[in-house]
Amino acid sequence: ARQLINRIEASGLFLQRLDDQRQWYRYHHLFADFLQRHLHEQHPDAQTKIFSKASTWFQERSAFIEAIDYALKAGEHRQAAQILDACCLDMSYDGRIRLVAQFAERIPATLLDNYPTVLLSWAWLLTRNLDFEAARKLLGRVRNWLKSNESSEEHTADRLNELRNLLRHREMTLAAAEDKIAVVEDHCQTLVDERLTDTHPYLAGTIYAQLQYAHREQYKFAEIERLAAIAQGTLRRSGFNFALISVQSLVGPSLHALGNSEAAIIALEEGLEEAIHYGGERSALSALPALPLAGILYERNELARARQLLDDSLPMVSEFGFVDQLLAGYLTQSRMLQASGNNEGAHRALDSGMSVALDRGLERLRMFIVAERIKQLLDGQHFEQAAQYARSAGIPADSKAVQPKSGCTSKDEARAIAWTRLAISQNRLVDALNVAKQWRTFCNGRNASRSLIGWNLLLAQLQLLSGEQRSALRSLREAIAL
Repeated sequence: ARQLINRIEASGLFLQRLDDQRQWYRYHHLFADFLQRHLHEQHPDAQTKIFSKASTWFQERSAFIEAIDYALKAGEHRQAAQILDACCLDMSYDGRIRLVAQFAERIPATLLDNYPTVLLSWAWLLTRNLDFEAARKLLGRVRNWLKSNESSEEHTADRLNELRNLLRHREMTLAAAEDKIAVVEDHCQTLVDERLTDTHPYLAGTIYAQLQYAHREQYKFAEIERLAAIAQGTLRRSGFNFALISVQSLVGPSLHALGNSEAAIIALEEGLEEAIHYGGERSALSALPALPLAGILYERNELARARQLLDDSLPMVSEFGFVDQLLAGYLTQSRMLQASGNNEGAHRALDSGMSVALDRGLERLRMFIVAERIKQLLDGQHFEQAAQYARSAGIPADSKAVQPKSGCTSKDEARAIAWTRLAISQNRLVDALNVAKQWRTFCNGRNASRSLIGWNLLLAQLQLLSGEQRSALRSLREAIAL
């Protein structure tokens, strides 16, 4: 057989070697297509049987992707669904979640309702693609399946509990995509309390990463570094490097908000390296760490690299990104365009971000874009236009409405910054000073270093305008020290 195969290969008779060990071969694809067309035309019944046998052969050898593909070609959708249900989680953890969805789309929906693990994997991808309604419908189908099988003897209690935890994880991920921070924290804490020692390390890492994101957005900075370290350590020990892409993309902005920019850059660079390995430089995966990294590099005045990351990644942001990516991408692009004198382009970038915010109901993204537009209008001395825009965007007139309070989030800070800048332009210095001082005290008490820098700069401007030059210098010194 070896001699015959060598002669066939040497003669170029439609055979292609697939490995260096000379164990695996396939026909040239044109010849294979010809043979399959011939088979279909002459022996259509035999083709289905051959595909079915091929599916079984591949399944016995744990080549599940090929097994599913041949089962679908044979029209054996139930067999395809059974194989996919058994391997879809591992495929997702290995970075092949899109393939899970592609297979699921080829299986009848009524049949797929009996395979909740496939639905949960598919919902995960739809969530990452910001298709919230479709993801919500799939999760609803899983809830219905669990309700119908609560008393079923076909499934063990452990299996049902595993599916409930997977459902909660997907509900948490959907809440994170929709930026519902308190819901994310509640889901994550419940999953942590369920003893994550029994949870797959991929899921455990993402749970701790999402928990630290929820803490960051609520100014609970005391636990962020510990939660980030647990998330990173869990995944590094497990070897599931694909999950590091999303985890480092969450951890980086948190470390930056905490004031540790060097650690933030290291985390995001590691995430970007893994993303390029799995998806390439200009991929939706790479956008996850690349866009927050671009935002930090812009602030450090490393403009060439920041611009390159934006050019490569911003077009793919809606394929796999959450609010952190959308914020960093659209705001950084707008700021860079404004800095280069392209005010029209800067406004268009904000318009693009606003359309996503309104379409997906992302209030944090909307409020940050509102604050940035007000700043740019004030920078251009369009004071009346800025005031009108602020009113239409829901910025309150009363200073009490923008003061920090228990339970406030970064969205509330963005609104307060917009209000304060507008108050400065209207010479409402006393109210603005009061708001800025309260926010500085709030951020200082929670170690929100990056926010504290911003409030010190605004406070210095207010103090100088109010004739308090020494106080202004003190605020500037604190900002520079930070």
